Parts: sequence; C-alpha cells; structure tokens
Amino acid sequence: MSVPQHLYWFAPYNLTCPSTRYRGKLPLEHLQQHYSISADFFYPEATVWAYARLFWLVLKMRFFGPKEAIIVVQKICTHRRYARFLRWLVGRGWHPSWYDLDDAEYYRHPTKSLHHFLTHCDVIWVGSKALATYAQRFNDQVYLNTSPVPQQARCKASRGTPFTVGWVGDTGDGRAASKDFAHRKSLLELLMPALQQLDFPLRLVLIGVKQAADRQLFEAALTAHPQIELVMPTGLNWQQDDWLYDAMLAFDVGVSPLVDHPFNGAKSAFKAKQYLACGVPTVGSDVGENGTFIHHGQNGFLGQRIEELADGLRRVYHLSENDYQQFSKAAKNSASHYTVAAYVKRWWMFWTKENPTQKLQPRKTTYTPKPSTNQG
Repeated sequence: MSVPQHLYWFAPYNLTCPSTRYRGKLPLEHLQQHYSISADFFYPEATVWAYARLFWLVLKMRFFGPKEAIIVVQKICTHRRYARFLRWLVGRGWHPSWYDLDDAEYYRHPTKSLHHFLTHCDVIWVGSKALATYAQRFNDQVYLNTSPVPQQARCKASRGTPFTVGWVGDTGDGRAASKDFAHRKSLLELLMPALQQLDFPLRLVLIGVKQAADRQLFEAALTAHPQIELVMPTGLNWQQDDWLYDAMLAFDVGVSPLVDHPFNGAKSAFKAKQYLACGVPTVGSDVGENGTFIHHGQNGFLGQRIEELADGLRRVYHLSENDYQQFSKAAKNSASHYTVAAYVKRWWMFWTKENPTQKLQPRKTTYTPKPSTNQG
C-alpha cells in the first residue's frame, strides 16, 4: 500500500467518545499538518446535513476525490444503517480499506458486522495485543497501534495537600452495560476497598461519573471513612478535553483499577497513559496493557488484589520528595512512545514499508503477580 493522498475516516460516535477524538480526529489533524495528507472525518448524526454530507462523500470517493485514498472504518460493529452502509462501501473496492478497533466489542455487541469488517477490510489496526490475537483469526494484515495521548508540555512537580488520588473514565450514561467489566464495578470492588485500608487523609477525585445513582453509590461506599474527601465534578465538556490534563496535574497519583475480565484484558491502558503523560505516578491493576506502561517501582505500582492496590497507593504517599520527583520524571519520559506523533508515524512507516510494529519499552518490574484470581 503506497502513501495515500487522502483518508475517508468514518468514526463510530461524535467527539464525546474518546476513541473518536484520540484514534481519529487528533491523528488526522497531525497527519494533515505534518505530512500534508488530507482527510474527510465523518461521524453519524440524525440530521439532514449529515445525510447530505454522506452522499457527497460517496460521490467524492467514486468520481471526484484523490485516486490514492483509504477508507477507514473505526470501531463500528452494530448492524444498524450506518454499519450496513459502510459494509456496502467497503465491498465496492473503490479504495483500500482499514478497520480500526480499540475495545473488545465482541463482548458488548453481536459480532456479525465486526467479523465482516475484520474479514473484508484490507488492513486491521488494533489498540492492544489481545485485540491483535482476536483479529488475526480473520485477517493476516493486523497491526498494533496503541491509543495515543497528546504530548503534554507540563509535568507534575510535587505532591499537594491533601494527598489526591485521581481517576478518569466513564461510569456510563444509565443505559444497559455489562456488570462483569464496567468501570463502576472496578471502582466499587477494587478502588473503594483499597482506599478504605489507608489510614491517612486523602482527596479522591472521580472524573466521568455522569449519573446521580452512581454518585450515590460511591458516596455510600465511603460514608464510614471521613478521612476520604470525595470530589466528582459535573458539567464537563468532553468534546474539547484540554482542561482534563490540567485537572490531572492536580493528582498526586492516578489510578487504573480493572476487574480481571477479558474485555479489560484487551484495553490499551489509556487511562494510565493519560496520567503518565502528565508525569503523575500511577497505580493500576495488572490487567490488559497496564503492565506494559506502568513500570512497577519506577513510574508507579501494579497489583492484582485489593491489598496490592492499597499498598501501591501507600507507597506513593510515603515516597520522599526526591523519589516522588524521580517517579514523575520516569512517568513523563515513558510517554514519548504513545504520543499522537508516534501514533501517526506508525501509519507512515506502514505506507513507506518500514516496520510498523508498535515499539514498546520492555516491562521493567520487580512485581510478581500472584496466581490467585480472587480480587478480595
């Protein structure tokens, strides 16, 4: 596949979806700015304008657009009209097609459309090694490109008072979600019990709690622990989230608890990468790609059980100021491997026949996972 002049990118949701922003919009902007490769970026909306633009894109692809172009279908796996249209579009063969996947959607949706794209698209890009293993059942052109984080100019300088534990994610919008791997479950069954074991005052900041019912659940979990101040900001703008990295700089430690489920095992450690990019030491479950980016004892701590997560938080709290700064620098330095620039460069390496395989730092850890799967 030669270097294209243009990408037609079909995203799954609007810009409130992290995947739409971080694996689509931001890399395409970088691609145009630094490589002079243009793009049409489309996400579905129930408006006359959206349908008209979709019709124009079809005409452009078939008759008026650049000859060297790629059609990219991102994460779409439903069987609704949008998915059926894109299945038809890929089948026309007007341009080479890519499919981009960063979550184990086969646990959340019927697999008919997902498997169709995995089978019929020319190239598959995935966000984790577990997703690569799954996709290779359907296609031999599968490449790993871990989800990127914008490069941050500032770095966490020192701890604040009170000690602040920060989490960023999405506990859901009230619609049905799996009870086996949802973030809500990870917070209630891993993080909250770990925090309850700590005997020092702290502030817990949960960014991404949308529903009143979830807020009540988390408040109730910490009622008997007045040493923990709970903060859950509301009214947040998720389409333009530059503010988020300023908020992370106020964290003294970022947390990425994940219940041990195959869906979480396919995650790309996006939360951990966001914290680390800001120089924030990170404590996370040794699930999915967390262990690839969290280097135990250097930029954070890994654990499987509640007690191990609590111990990681305790160890960050008791670091000397000099050791804390070393952890922050190590966190910041690790981020060069998953910037937007690095993400787009792997596309370029693929087009120019260089090795597009994700280059990751070797795991540096003295942490030995325990064989037990008991989370308690």
